[in-house]
Amino acid sequence: VVGADLKEQNFAAAIQAEKMVAGNRQFPLGIMRLGYLSGQQSRDLALYERSFKLFRPYYAGPKEHRGNFLHFADAARAVVLAAEKQPANEIINIVDGSAVSFGTFIDTFAQALGRKKPRRIATWLVRFAPAIAAQQVKQLKLRTAQVDNSKGRRLLDWTPQYPNCQEG
Repeated sequence: VVGADLKEQNFAAAIQAEKMVAGNRQFPLGIMRLGYLSGQQSRDLALYERSFKLFRPYYAGPKEHRGNFLHFADAARAVVLAAEKQPANEIINIVDGSAVSFGTFIDTFAQALGRKKPRRIATWLVRFAPAIAAQQVKQLKLRTAQVDNSKGRRLLDWTPQYPNCQEG
């Protein structure tokens, strides 16, 4: 319970800091929240690709916990548009608009490479798998939901080229 309380306090502090930046009237500042980045240039995805070749299973986390992803190209375009349009005092979510579980994301990635659906490490086995970083386990425990990207669409005139992980 203490860990959950601390996590909520950290999120509350982050949201308060964002509001302070966005509410600043002296300097025209804005905040962009990018989804989890993906694409050919991802070092992490290259490591997953290598593990597929070795038939290694991976830890997918709870299937009901979903993340908001974003292709590198879409992120770069949003950053350029933000620099050009300079939407001051705004907090803008830049995500593809289709939240999925990490397992769905990785399985889709493997299939896009022409691989079979990779095996997964059961949650109860995670503590015995030294290759799985504690940070990854913690991150996959975070509960997230579909994030609204309408401000990015409206203020930046931005639309993701890759609207979901299947296309990206």
